[in-house]
Order: sequence, then C-alpha cells, then structure tokens
Amino acid sequence: YMIPIYKQLITTVIAPHGITDIIHAAQYNMTTELVTFNGLTIGTSYALSEKAPLLLDGAFIAASVVHFRHDMPHINAIPRATLSAALIAVSIMYDPNILILYMVLSHVPNHYRTNWKYISTDKKNVGLIVLFTIVLFFGGEIFPDLYESGLTFDCAKGLIISHVVYNEKYIYNDE
Repeated sequence: YMIPIYKQLITTVIAPHGITDIIHAAQYNMTTELVTFNGLTIGTSYALSEKAPLLLDGAFIAASVVHFRHDMPHINAIPRATLSAALIAVSIMYDPNILILYMVLSHVPNHYRTNWKYISTDKKNVGLIVLFTIVLFFGGEIFPDLYESGLTFDCAKGLIISHVVYNEKYIYNDE
C-alpha cells in the first residue's frame, strides 16, 4: 500500500531537488558536462531496462546507498553506508513508503541545506526550483500514465544515478 499522495510527494518534493545540479553546474561552467552525462545515463538506463534490468536495478540501489550515506548519523562502530543500505533494504523488503517518507522528511531538506551555498548566490535560483516544482507537479497531473510507466521509472533511475555521481564528484568532493 502506497501513501495516497505519493505521486504528489515525488513531483513536488523529491524530484525537484535534482535541479540543484543545474544550479551548481551553471555556476561552475559545467552545464554541458552535466547535460551530456545526464543524457548518457538516461540512454544507458533505457538500454539496460530491456537488456539487463537487474544490472540497472543494482546500479540504482548502489548509487542510492552511496548518496544517502551523507544523511546518516555518525555512529562509531557502524559505517554510514551500512545504515544507508539498511534503509534501502527495509524499504524494498517491507514498505516503499519508508523510503518516500525518508526522502521527504530527511534527504530533501538535507540536500537543500547542503546546496544552500550554491542556491543562495542568486534569488533566481529559488525561482528556478519553484518553477521546476510547478512543471513537475502539473506534468504529473496532466500525464499521470507517464509517471506510472515502467520505462519512465527506468529512465528516471539513470537520471538519479547521474545526480548521485554529480553530487559525489562536485558537491561532496571534500569528504
């Protein structure tokens, strides 16, 4: 059973946070590289969705573990990646709502906090985030089948993997 408003949470909270990659890339003249890499990962995900879906899922899960470890608390004897992997495992095995709630209540706010130094350089950046949120929301309302398509979800996995790689390389590169 999914949270009744899960699609709206995805379109208005979760998906828009990736726009911060474009904000960062624009500030550091890396937009071409970002768009190229996004295109390559989406194309690869499209191909893998037909030819090797388990490989795509494995890459997506691994990227998620890597990305979410930044949100995990520091506990002396437990690596943060282990906590992140446990979150993903529990979400897959027991209830996907756990992941959606984690994204809404923890990951997305933490992501904006981490990227605030890039967002806050220009008031237009907040406007861009709001505009992107509105576009994604209405896109979900006007084209609901698109958001429920397996192929769309598989291509979104590629975009998410790209988001993770970009963040690891350029945002969290000081860790």
